[in-house]
Amino acid sequence: MTATDSGKKEAGGSSALKSLVYVSGQFGGNLPNLIFSGWVLYFYTNDEGRAQPLISMYIMGAALICGRIVDALADPLIGFWSDKTHTRIGRRRPFILIGAPLMVGSFILLFRPMFPAGSAALVVSTIVIMGLFWFFFTAVMGPYLSLMPELAETSKQRVGMTTYMAVAFLIANAYQGFIAARMVDAHGWNLGYFNMALISGALSIVFLYVTGLGVREKYVAPAKTEAPEEKYSMFQAFAWTFKNKAFVVYIFSSVMQYLGFASLTASIPYIVTRLMGKTESFVGVVYAVSIPGFVISFFIINILTKKLGKVTLYKYCMLMLACVLPALFLIGRVDLPVSPTNAGLILIAILSFPIAGNMVLPMAILADVADYDEKLTGHRREAMYFGMQGFLQKAATAMSQGIQALLFGYFGYSAGNTLGINLLGPVAGFFGFLGFLVFLKYPLSDRPGAEAKG
Repeated sequence: MTATDSGKKEAGGSSALKSLVYVSGQFGGNLPNLIFSGWVLYFYTNDEGRAQPLISMYIMGAALICGRIVDALADPLIGFWSDKTHTRIGRRRPFILIGAPLMVGSFILLFRPMFPAGSAALVVSTIVIMGLFWFFFTAVMGPYLSLMPELAETSKQRVGMTTYMAVAFLIANAYQGFIAARMVDAHGWNLGYFNMALISGALSIVFLYVTGLGVREKYVAPAKTEAPEEKYSMFQAFAWTFKNKAFVVYIFSSVMQYLGFASLTASIPYIVTRLMGKTESFVGVVYAVSIPGFVISFFIINILTKKLGKVTLYKYCMLMLACVLPALFLIGRVDLPVSPTNAGLILIAILSFPIAGNMVLPMAILADVADYDEKLTGHRREAMYFGMQGFLQKAATAMSQGIQALLFGYFGYSAGNTLGINLLGPVAGFFGFLGFLVFLKYPLSDRPGAEAKG
């Protein structure tokens, strides 16, 4: 057995303990990410208890776009850098161990404004810190995700690993929605935003270091006698992906969904406090209601995938999402048989199935796209496809935050004028329907049992 074969066997045969060590990084890395997405906009633009917001909605929207642009551009750069890194402890772990404190430090600073509300200095410093946070986040999580193929090589191992990762993500989301919300709620634990960030940041570092120190990379450098790989630029490799029609259809439908839906997820605190009439801590109830729906939906999706195929089921999920999201417009604006609070909870419960489909199916479909590319070119280039997906989805997320800021700034987002919040639903549904129409052109076969082999 060669050294490479031995490395593959050891990496692929990861135990449950090794899986948990790796997956702890999923929780630790996504904790600041989810808190940022759920609370930063609210923290800076909420004017309750203040003479004025820290930063106006329009300017904050521009700042969020700048941060997301940095995040998107960092994806290919960090991926290329990590692939070319060779150290005694591996290619990925140095990024996790060095990047985690830098990511957490910039995250904490976001909740400790250093200048007066409304000042140009506050705006500039916030934009800079956001850019640093997203760069370090990508520097940690890009190499982290690249470890997974080394640790789990067979299809069964990867499904098990990604299942653990999905659970870790849901736990991090529940922490953001319940524990973090209780920390900042004046009627809850009332610890304040800075202390919430400090505690959450410390947890993030601990869990990331469990992975960074506990995982052993199995990468074996190519032998000196091997022929050198064909050289091509990073930009050239990305350009090649657009020659694959299946990828073009898939990614543009995905971008359309992100344009609408990302603004909704960032507005959960506003939906809870303005439309449903609850306090910040009720955000935790919203997430608590959604988690059982996701778990049940995961089982249903696995059953339906065997009968319908991934692509057909994904189309149904996209269409359902596009049709249901506009119902957000009714909450708090139309007399319904139930209270605004119950209406919001019912809407969330209904949305759990199509959202779960969007969590499970796209990555499996993208794997088929990469297999199709191998048939066309004879090369395995998964990293290029996942990298381009990350770049474009993050760019769409940045644009969605601009859409959110425009809706809030022009139509209103206060307790007495919630039209901007209500319009998020129809706008998200519109973009989601465009994504559905684009995906109807997806060219690959969707016969059950015809999925690409892992």
